[in-house]
Amino acid sequence: MENMPLEIEILIIAEIAQTITPDEQKRLNQIRDSDPAVRQFSAELYQSLGDVQTETEEQMDISVKKIIALADAPQRRKRNILVKVRYIPLLLATAACVVIAVVIYAVINMNDKKQVPVFAEQQTGEGYLFDGVKRTALQNKKLTLTGDGHVYLDGVLQQISTDNNSVQQFEINTGRKKIFSIELADGSFIIANAGSTVRIPRQFDSKERAVFINGEAYCTIAPKAGHPFIVNYPTGKVEVLGTEFNINTYGSEKPSVAVVTGSVRMNNEGISRQLNKGEKGTFSNGGYAVNTFDVEETTSWQKNKLVFQNATKKNVEDAFETFYGKKLSFDNSVPDGLGRINIVRTDREEDFILQIPYQLDISVSNDVYYVKMK
Repeated sequence: MENMPLEIEILIIAEIAQTITPDEQKRLNQIRDSDPAVRQFSAELYQSLGDVQTETEEQMDISVKKIIALADAPQRRKRNILVKVRYIPLLLATAACVVIAVVIYAVINMNDKKQVPVFAEQQTGEGYLFDGVKRTALQNKKLTLTGDGHVYLDGVLQQISTDNNSVQQFEINTGRKKIFSIELADGSFIIANAGSTVRIPRQFDSKERAVFINGEAYCTIAPKAGHPFIVNYPTGKVEVLGTEFNINTYGSEKPSVAVVTGSVRMNNEGISRQLNKGEKGTFSNGGYAVNTFDVEETTSWQKNKLVFQNATKKNVEDAFETFYGKKLSFDNSVPDGLGRINIVRTDREEDFILQIPYQLDISVSNDVYYVKMK
């Protein structure tokens, strides 16, 4: 991708080589979360990592020297990047052997029951906890952060970098097909939908309690006099004292907040608007649209259930991509107005589509699900 700032290229390369510093990782995450072009470029750069294997040692040395010179990084970091890059072929070969062994074992032990695909989690997008130093895969459903900065997953203390004073925040990415519950030290709860990112400070400061959310989440905020709770998102923030609300920033083009109890103040581009119980505010084109909302339709995703009172094809396509990370495409034979639909989200994409109350034909090509009327 052309016209990508050099600083961003350097940060992503350092991340791939695992030599990025915590401060650089924080900056890269902020840039990537707020700019779709950077996210796409990052994905392409990760995919092209295999091209490095075809370079000679001299070519790799020249490439890294150029990167280091432009970044004005120390020689120690240069050596780290070179070591990481040069060992990529060995690491990939080892991984290939492991995959072959697992597949052989699965074939030998195959019975008449339906087999679960090997590495299904990796294929569907596994969530992670990032502590500023390393990533920990999330197989659990609940994270608890204590006042002293320790992290528990389903009640089990995690041996991660919580003793490192340089760790300032934790990042939770739910991955696909999963909902994640987060209990904060102040008694507040955040339930994050699939495909969402939540960043939480190791400890709240003395003036305010601030977190970052990109995606969708349901927040139950414990009141604490003199300590407002701030939810930052890519294009603005929500200020609360004690309330329950749903925030949706998927795509960040039209962020919305639906207030279930209490009140909040939504702020985008320096423009603020108070929202009270029963109001949903959506920011678009420099202003707010405020309407009432259906609580079940807005919050049922917490139970892996989707309720559409008057669904359109785009509503369903967007919900499918959010959860599965794959495209759903209706052709013109399917009416745009699909009416009321209740969908229970499961691990199987076909189950999602078959709950639409029409006789539909489904075909799949390149991870795109094409749907038409029978």
